[in-house]
Amino acid sequence: MTDHDTAPDDATLARQIGATLGFEIPAPCVAGVAMNTRLLATHLATLRRAPEDGK
Repeated sequence: MTDHDTAPDDATLARQIGATLGFEIPAPCVAGVAMNTRLLATHLATLRRAPEDGK
């Protein structure tokens, strides 16, 4: 999700997350869900790049 040209907009991302979880994300929560999803994706990418021995 680092390529901003192809990244989904907030509403699309929240809709995808809602579909995965099995419920509709309320409109007031869309921006927060999208922001947290992008943040967690960044953390996941960082962890995947970390060396296994922690150094």
